[in-house]
Amino acid sequence: MKKIKFLNGIGSMFAFAVVALVGSLLFTSCEKEDLNATFTTEPAKATINVNVVEFPSGAAVSGVTISADKGEVSGMVVTLKAGADGSIPAQDVVISATAPAGYEAIQSVKVHVNALNAGGVATYNATLVAVKTATPEEPDQIVIEGVREVGAPRVSELLNATHNHAGKSWWENANDYILITKISYKLYNEQKAAAAGEVKDVVDVTEFIKSLNYNDTKDSVLEMKISAWSIYRAWFEVYPVTTTYTISYKNSKEVLGTIKADALNGTAAQYEEMAHPSHAHAYQHGHGHGASENAGGGIVLPD
Repeated sequence: MKKIKFLNGIGSMFAFAVVALVGSLLFTSCEKEDLNATFTTEPAKATINVNVVEFPSGAAVSGVTISADKGEVSGMVVTLKAGADGSIPAQDVVISATAPAGYEAIQSVKVHVNALNAGGVATYNATLVAVKTATPEEPDQIVIEGVREVGAPRVSELLNATHNHAGKSWWENANDYILITKISYKLYNEQKAAAAGEVKDVVDVTEFIKSLNYNDTKDSVLEMKISAWSIYRAWFEVYPVTTTYTISYKNSKEVLGTIKADALNGTAAQYEEMAHPSHAHAYQHGHGHGASENAGGGIVLPD
């Protein structure tokens, strides 16, 4: 079997750095299981951050307990964990909240979680709206109802492709050395809300709209370790979600106006590699998935 070179022609100081980074295991064997042990990825992880706001004041509501039909709940966060293969399948998660005293029953929210490969990380946000119980003096209570619509994922490639293979675009590491590199990208987590047309002045929605707007999008970095003689690709995904809130009188059903909130939630970048087509007979190690020839990729967790 052809051995992978690491130190030929490399200065002693750099050689020491390589030892510190990847360990001595890679110097002694080119067997698949040894290489793959170094490239093992973390299981995928998806989190849903939940907040409950009051309508129409937009103030955060305290004393609320949330629940979810899938995943684990801790405080106001729902976490979905990976299965035995390290991945998370696409699924819908219904999030509910127990209304505190003085509030009507809170409408549950269904969040669509997209599939993640092993090593993938994704963050979603869910807003539940609480309306105070009507007083006897109110002729008809003003209520609000939200409907979420999930758009098609937008996939952004992070590399300029040099090869097309198996219906995908790839970059190549066509030499005997492991490639260690970084790529910068945007990790999206933002929402913009505004009234969709006129909202009747019987209710002031200014502060409620402000509470729906946020921008936590930030710069992030993907770190990659690419096997010798392999082709690889890196990408991230952005998921658009539009929530339409309809404001109306509870009894008469008269519509008073609508608000639209357009959100972008993204995954942390991922990458995958496979044996270079010209060396596939000699190099069958995939990234982080045992003996798989075309394996899922790893990610770097955002700070």
